[in-house]
Amino acid sequence: MKRGMGGHQPHVARVRQALPEGFGRVQGLLEVPEQLSLFRQALGDVLAEQGIAPEEYRRWRSLGWLPDNPPAGDSMAFDDPRRARLALLTDMARSGLPDHVITGLLQGLALGADPARVAYSFRHGWVEAMPAAKDEAEDDEASSQELEERLEEIADRLKDSGSD
Repeated sequence: MKRGMGGHQPHVARVRQALPEGFGRVQGLLEVPEQLSLFRQALGDVLAEQGIAPEEYRRWRSLGWLPDNPPAGDSMAFDDPRRARLALLTDMARSGLPDHVITGLLQGLALGADPARVAYSFRHGWVEAMPAAKDEAEDDEASSQELEERLEEIADRLKDSGSD
């Protein structure tokens, strides 16, 4: 089959491979949970906060990029996973990718995927950057040293105030 400029390669099922160090499979929700936080924000405010015009939001819904169930009462809970999807869509829609490519990329992506940590790998599909493993011994040592310094500082102040 012809490949290259203008040629198409047939779709080939991707075999799940082990991910490189520092990456994990995307975690998130596949749908909006029934019970969300009682703390809510007006949908218009959520859109304004994320720099999304109401027309853009309606267009994204019509393209199927957002869940079928819109936020109840024109407000969105603070823990609603659709907030993360809106942030990701903002980045994708403004990247210059055509709508059909974005539609394809969104298939199978968890709803609450953290837009600050998720990335698309041509080899592995959607991946999530995992935080580096912390060396707890180093953290404990740093905390102990910081505590010692603060205690010495307080002791010095107490000495100084007692000599007045």
